[in-house]
Amino acid sequence: EKKGKGSGAETGSAGLSEEQEGRMITVWYAETQKKIIRISPDTTAQEVCELGAKKLGLHTFSFGLFVKPVRAELQFVRDDQRPHDILVENGKDGVTFLFLNKPKCINLQIREKCFLAWINHLVSKRCAKIKDANSLHDGVALHHLAEVLTGERVGKLVVAPKGKGQRRENVTAALQLLASKYP
Repeated sequence: EKKGKGSGAETGSAGLSEEQEGRMITVWYAETQKKIIRISPDTTAQEVCELGAKKLGLHTFSFGLFVKPVRAELQFVRDDQRPHDILVENGKDGVTFLFLNKPKCINLQIREKCFLAWINHLVSKRCAKIKDANSLHDGVALHHLAEVLTGERVGKLVVAPKGKGQRRENVTAALQLLASKYP
């Protein structure tokens, strides 16, 4: 049934256009299972993964959404990307959506975040919060971490190192203590 003034928009049971109602996509998981998921133009890849995990009966998901256009290589779909846009870009050529393990770079980001949270938990009373791995370059947090882990004093600490030499002294002293305790 067609409605509207020459819009040509297909309507669903509620009188909504396909665009408003959403599209159905098939997402493959583990080569044998496929799940049909309704997406709207605003649905993100992360939401598709959450819906997929729910339909697969999983409590959490460690997979990411991938897309294989007919005339292109397999691509990871970032969490904030919209699968609907991918469908529109590829037109009638078609695409295949898959749930696969996330790329290692994403797993590394998760590991780094957990590692920094662990360090911050251990040294929170001794120094400022570490925002990213680059915050470790001056050796101050590493110095405090070494003291907490070993239960011993590292020695001289330059709290506000001004150059490479002072940063190197902080890092070297911390690493030497850790190496002596945990060979």
